[in-house]
Amino acid sequence: MASPGNYFVMGLARNINCVITGTITSSIALVVCPLIVGIRFSPLALVAAVFLLMLGAFSTYLFGNFLGALATKFAHGRWLALNLGYMGLTALCGFMVPVGFWAAPFTWLAQVLPFTHSLHAIRGVLNHASAGYVWSQIGWEVLVALGWFVIGYVVFEVSMDAARRNGTIELNP
Repeated sequence: MASPGNYFVMGLARNINCVITGTITSSIALVVCPLIVGIRFSPLALVAAVFLLMLGAFSTYLFGNFLGALATKFAHGRWLALNLGYMGLTALCGFMVPVGFWAAPFTWLAQVLPFTHSLHAIRGVLNHASAGYVWSQIGWEVLVALGWFVIGYVVFEVSMDAARRNGTIELNP
């Protein structure tokens, strides 16, 4: 981090394997669990769902990278960021309850959190929703991913520049 290189690129590439492993394990669950309870999905729908899982995993990875950028500035709060991050996504993005279940501000927040739109698209594909609906959800998820990429980049750059200038790079509190 003390070198003038781009730490954001290194941080972004460091754990990209999590997107792959998360997609694989979720895909296995997507195939096996319906078989156990007697639900059948078309092979084409399952293939589409796997790609949507990967999109959601990637946008979530970019959100996690933003949280990592915050942790470089506030190392003492990294566990808080981790826990609020994953619990917030689980509660607000439609995994446990529908997005509209929460009060309006939380519903609006869910629209800019990762995986919300991928999850809508996955459910749309598996429930035979219109192609327009599915593609609109994909478009929103791509925009959300790009937003978290930009925000993560800016936060990393600002944090690293300030830390380099002040000589205060500390990741192990």
